[in-house]
Amino acid sequence: MSLASVLLAAVLASVSAPAEPTPAPYALLTLPSGHVFRVLNSGPLLDAKGQRLALALSYLSTARTQNEIQASAEELFEYLRPHAEHEKDKAVVVIARLGSGRETVDQDVLYERQSSGKWKPAAGSRKSLPPPAPAPAEEERDLAGSRVAKQQADAWLSLLDSGRFGESWETAAPFLKKRTSRDAWAESAGTIRGSLGTPSLRKLVSLMETTTVPSAPPGRYVVVEYRSKFARRPVAFESVTEMLCDDGEWRVAGYAVR
Repeated sequence: MSLASVLLAAVLASVSAPAEPTPAPYALLTLPSGHVFRVLNSGPLLDAKGQRLALALSYLSTARTQNEIQASAEELFEYLRPHAEHEKDKAVVVIARLGSGRETVDQDVLYERQSSGKWKPAAGSRKSLPPPAPAPAEEERDLAGSRVAKQQADAWLSLLDSGRFGESWETAAPFLKKRTSRDAWAESAGTIRGSLGTPSLRKLVSLMETTTVPSAPPGRYVVVEYRSKFARRPVAFESVTEMLCDDGEWRVAGYAVR
């Protein structure tokens, strides 16, 4: 069985529509182009045995033509490609969910990595498009909140860059401070940054507005993602999760580097 056939089966299992239509929660992904995607799921695509097959992203689409679907797929692929290469994935799948209610269609675009290292879109069948789902009537993003969250993330990272690990804990969200002590955080952050070396480059990759974050309570979050370069790790991805706290301030609730 071809890789495309295996992936298609996994895709259908992972994003199949429920028997009864229910409102699908989604996150708002803003890319450097300014384009916004309503993301349903994003992460590794696994087979029935738990084996990693590909990196996948599914999103709600209001596209009216196949050309619009393809253009969105290409932009999302370029966003996912560095992550896939970092994880040594051999495929990327971008899945557009079209229509609404019972008239929904999932159309996937598969990109496969060749032995040369180059990526190539796989040939696939194109489905008939249902009537497009209505576009959001109003701006869904919290533009002011995202701007402040990004500024706070930048300022917080500067604390890590300068070795002020204890101060980075003190300025964090109560949620983070309840999960770890100041000393434990400073030690862990120092170990991680020591293994990476001095940062020399940091570029914004995306902003993700969401109401759910793994292992955290429901709330308002902005996940700020950067592609970074360190002395001992030339390619790294940093994620700073900003949380809107009870006092109305955005503070760091999580940090990860890969």
